[in-house]
Amino acid sequence: MKSFRIIIEYVDRNYSAFCPEVPVCVAAGPTPEEALKNYRQALEQFVEDAEDIRHGMKILARIKDHPEEVLDAEEVFQELGL
Repeated sequence: MKSFRIIIEYVDRNYSAFCPEVPVCVAAGPTPEEALKNYRQALEQFVEDAEDIRHGMKILARIKDHPEEVLDAEEVFQELGL
């Protein structure tokens, strides 16, 4: 398992947490512990969203590869879990 370093800085009366290897996630909190907890939640949400996006991209690729197939909107929504 690869490990990443999470940097916690004091900025404008709050603590900010970020990871240089994952620049899309950042979090803040009144204490270093709270900033780290919030960062973990943000990272978990990012991973979950990335999985949803990847699934959506697979559906779009299928549509692109087989434009002759007419997909029912309800079927697409169901595959996306919406």
